[in-house]
Amino acid sequence: MALEEMDNSSNRLKNLGNWIHCICVITFDLEVGQSLEFKYPSHAVLSKEEILSACYLAFPDSNSGFLGDALFHFRIRRVGGKDESPNVVHAKYNSTCPYAMEIDSEFFYAFAFFRQVKDSSLPRGYFQKSVVLITALPFINFYRHIMRSLAPAYFSTGIPLIEAVCQEVEHWEDPIPGAILSLPFMGSVVKLRIPTRSDLAGSKEELGLHAGDKNCFILPSVHEPELFDCLSTYISHLHLLWELVLLGEPIVVMGPFPDVVSSIVQALVSLIWPLRYCCDFRPYFTVQDGDFKEFVHPKGAAAPPNVILGTTNPFFIKALENWPHVLRLPKDSKKKIFRRNSKVRRNLAQMTNEEKIGLFSKYKGHLAKGNALAKRLAKGMQCNRPNEAQTLIIRRYFVDLTQSFLLPLEQYLTNTMPSAKDISPWKEPPRLPKFDLDDFIKVVESADMHKMAGIKGDWVGLYRSFHETKNCQLWLQRRQLEADIKLKVLHFEAIAKSSFTSTLCTKVEVEIVDFILKLREALKFANSHADVVDDALRHRVEEHYRNAIGFVREDLRLLFDQQPSS
Repeated sequence: MALEEMDNSSNRLKNLGNWIHCICVITFDLEVGQSLEFKYPSHAVLSKEEILSACYLAFPDSNSGFLGDALFHFRIRRVGGKDESPNVVHAKYNSTCPYAMEIDSEFFYAFAFFRQVKDSSLPRGYFQKSVVLITALPFINFYRHIMRSLAPAYFSTGIPLIEAVCQEVEHWEDPIPGAILSLPFMGSVVKLRIPTRSDLAGSKEELGLHAGDKNCFILPSVHEPELFDCLSTYISHLHLLWELVLLGEPIVVMGPFPDVVSSIVQALVSLIWPLRYCCDFRPYFTVQDGDFKEFVHPKGAAAPPNVILGTTNPFFIKALENWPHVLRLPKDSKKKIFRRNSKVRRNLAQMTNEEKIGLFSKYKGHLAKGNALAKRLAKGMQCNRPNEAQTLIIRRYFVDLTQSFLLPLEQYLTNTMPSAKDISPWKEPPRLPKFDLDDFIKVVESADMHKMAGIKGDWVGLYRSFHETKNCQLWLQRRQLEADIKLKVLHFEAIAKSSFTSTLCTKVEVEIVDFILKLREALKFANSHADVVDDALRHRVEEHYRNAIGFVREDLRLLFDQQPSS
């Protein structure tokens, strides 16, 4: 690797990591291939494996003869990421952002601006270099906007430009969901709002600025890909693709351009919003990636892993021939062609034929695809509806579909919640019962899902398949956690509103000690969930705790006579 230039940024850049982990410049070396030329700030930690991944993924891995600029993104597996705790700002962000936008401790996002132009003065006859911004935040639109300005300016100005931008970022407000942020950037201001967990799915917040304000760029969404630009060629397959993503099926997107395949992979993942896609996905993936052997197996050796890959190397056509779902893009995939009636190709053997493009899959969807969405988009094409409006139509449609799918699950969990009469201040707080699939299926069978969602099909079969997925398991874990917190809050309120003096007089000491320990646990919960527990109630429980101590002998009293929140 090339030596990094030394700097004193560790003394000056304390907040940069809230938005940007580091910015790298990666070049092509005749002897070693892609290599790290520069990293800023120099104290930003990247392991050897992470640097290698960034170097290999920052250059297009194809034979397209590409010349010019390409902006694309990928994900880098973090070494030891599972064991690292997020910093204070990222922890606060994770606590209030939508679940689908949480920081994944196992991966970095990387945004690469690659430039390749002819240069006869260089040994290979080409100038090849990539500027890569690495971050923990999944703000696809935002960082693409940043890189569109930063990278070309770097190619004109050099390293001082990167240092100056990082100095600006150092003074940005924290990335806190719900706040309207105005971020100075290269002589302008980027205005944005990060969604919150409580936002209505698919809603848009007014940013309070007129579009014509000089030197101010309003970013309507920090994270949502332009669905119509990415998927207009595959409109007739969107229902099937939604099911495949929902069920965590292995999908590979093959095309000649990294910017196109990375955008399509990100668009696919976003189809099931507001549900979090919990399987692995790599917007751009190359044969040099350290996880190559994990994903590519000899035919028949093992089932493909649950991952969505974006690739450009023709090698993958043969290497991934055992994958069940392949989206093969045309050579001119940068041309946006609206295809309303293309069919799924069931013969996967045809995938090796370069003339055969489209979706290859033997999967037959549980739900009927319907024509309402395609008709509406086709009408929009006829009347020159803006692409942004077409994207909103697609997003709203699939947000509604996902929410209709989740609604019976939400209602089932609500109906199984313990009632207020099950909560006793003398007992442990009740918990949400374990999810019973067969019991839930009976609910689905009695519901009119066609009327609820507007789509016919085998909803029972879809729910059974979904139950086996990582997407479902994490969603259920989240709901279990939320229900447990709600029940603990209700239990805490029951304790606070009860009177114990007369009852404690009738209890033996071992029962009183047990009750004191329960009060301590309740107060620990209250102190760690101050955002949902009323202060007045907490003070009353502290008073109950002090009173209860008075009912035990003196040596135990001394043991318990300390701050109950400790």
